[in-house]
Amino acid sequence: NKISCVDDFVFVVSETQNSFGIIEYNIIDDELVYIDYYDNFPLVYNIINDLDIFNDELVISTDNGVLYADYKASLHSSYNWRIENEGENIIEFENGLIVDNNTNIIDLFYDDATMTYNAISDKFFYEIIGADTTFLMNASVESNFTSIYRKNNIVVIGLENSGICLLDRFSGSVNIYIPNSIHTNEISALSFSENSLLTGVGRDGFFKIENGIIENYISENKRSEYPASISNFVNTFISYAPGARLSWSVINRDESSILFSNSGIPPYHPNDSYGGVIEYDFSNNQITIFDTTNSVLDGLGGVLYPDIANSYMTIHQIKHDINGNSWIVNPYAENSNNILAIYKNDNQWVHFQAPDYSSFLPQEIAFNRNNTVWVGFRYFPGFSNGGIKILSYGDIDSQFDDVWAEIDNLSELPNLVGVSVWSIEFSNIEGQDLCWVLTSDGVLGYIVNGYNLSPIYPTYFYPNLPFSKGDKLRSDPQGNIWVVTQHSGIRVIKPNTTLWPSSEGITASDGGLLSNIVYDVAFDNDGIAYLATNQGISVLEIPIATYSQEKHISLSPNPFILDSGEKLSIWNFPVNSKIEIKSVNGMTLKTFNLGFNENRVDNWDGICDNGNLINSGVYYVVASKNNKRVSLGKLAIIK
Repeated sequence: NKISCVDDFVFVVSETQNSFGIIEYNIIDDELVYIDYYDNFPLVYNIINDLDIFNDELVISTDNGVLYADYKASLHSSYNWRIENEGENIIEFENGLIVDNNTNIIDLFYDDATMTYNAISDKFFYEIIGADTTFLMNASVESNFTSIYRKNNIVVIGLENSGICLLDRFSGSVNIYIPNSIHTNEISALSFSENSLLTGVGRDGFFKIENGIIENYISENKRSEYPASISNFVNTFISYAPGARLSWSVINRDESSILFSNSGIPPYHPNDSYGGVIEYDFSNNQITIFDTTNSVLDGLGGVLYPDIANSYMTIHQIKHDINGNSWIVNPYAENSNNILAIYKNDNQWVHFQAPDYSSFLPQEIAFNRNNTVWVGFRYFPGFSNGGIKILSYGDIDSQFDDVWAEIDNLSELPNLVGVSVWSIEFSNIEGQDLCWVLTSDGVLGYIVNGYNLSPIYPTYFYPNLPFSKGDKLRSDPQGNIWVVTQHSGIRVIKPNTTLWPSSEGITASDGGLLSNIVYDVAFDNDGIAYLATNQGISVLEIPIATYSQEKHISLSPNPFILDSGEKLSIWNFPVNSKIEIKSVNGMTLKTFNLGFNENRVDNWDGICDNGNLINSGVYYVVASKNNKRVSLGKLAIIK
């Protein structure tokens, strides 16, 4: 245990980088109030393993013994503490029973109703009554036991990567339960399709979520670490070998298939499961693996790293163009110099070579108008000059009309010379193209006029953040730029250069993210952002949605029941609209003035502009822009 409660006292184990201690809280008027912090105990220790309350004493189990003190006494005074089992690494204390590191017991629970100690090792469950120990069960799945809890005759045992096991001591029945969940927390690539299919890739496999149902697809190489489909857990083992590096990108190639990068893997030989790009069709469970066969992809050839010449493949971004072709960034194409591989919509492949002998290591690409591809390069002295190069092509199947160019006014843009461009993205606001560039020094924004760039801001955005490879720029449906970092959470830049929701962005400390290590972001059409982190997928409601051009505003929930605990969301109206809730006789009861480039309202609690709660009835929700009504909805409210 890391938390123990008694009466209105709450004690919590505190762990910092260099020390362990105990924090005391009190519950006052249903609020948790900080009282004190303790770490000056009369015992030298490195780790606090367990925390309990037993016979009115606070019991602290450490790697050098057990500390006891009356929890109501002064815990700062060393005289109020006594020490037992000094010199022993005590793993757990449970109702007077001590578990040290010389036993194979990993968790212990005492049940008052049955007066039993319930213990587990990694594979076995034991019940202890008095001095009698009875072996009852070993693991019935290919998984280790992790934790245990008991209430009366029901014993609950946690299983590593396999859910929970419920043992009924009365009937003897054993059942395994696994929730409908994603197979891993660490998801590095996400995509949301036009047909509302959310897909993501982790280290061991990938998943899809459709209509709320999660289906996992895990590598055969990881079969020993995951269960097959059981309980509510849906899983299919498939034949491919995951790469050693995190997947950079996944895209929905069509309504039923995905394409994702499988980075950090050698090709080995044809007809095996090793490949740098994987295609999977959910409609027929067909997998296609692409490697260096027929020069589709390329890898290390002993140029940058002379001791590695086995065509080890590192695949970066995969991105659609407007014609449905899939462009694959292949930075270490040392045998062919084919730094861009295109998987066309007719299932054929074409390639573009590096423009010169100083433009290698492409990181990401962005598409602009008239078949132009802007490529950001990493700076590597003696091998790649970094910066941006622009590819213009006519017929994608012909090499004779391909032209590589530089930015026309590059001499006026020193911030783009001799730098690593980690990510590049375009957005459009009121017909004007904007180019956004991520370097190690910060984010830069430019107005685009052909191949000419004009800075939209006199300096870097976020120069204080340590940007590096893997940090990304992504544009949402309204052209806002999301700065995705693997260290500092998310930052968002609006086209008018204001920052949303503030200059601090969205981080784990403000509750918006599960972790500040963010790998990717995907947007649906209704104002939801999915953020892939190393701790799971954060789902955010954002004031940005796709406007379908319909005249009806979308409302949820509708009817809006005020005492249900739900809040109202309003969307499907143009950006920069004014939203009003009106009575049937035209009286305005609530007005929402949105920020620049926003077109969604969330979390309305039913309070009108006058501070009163709105009455039951039917109301109109009106969106207007430039003093003209553009969308209308009808809302039922129930108190």
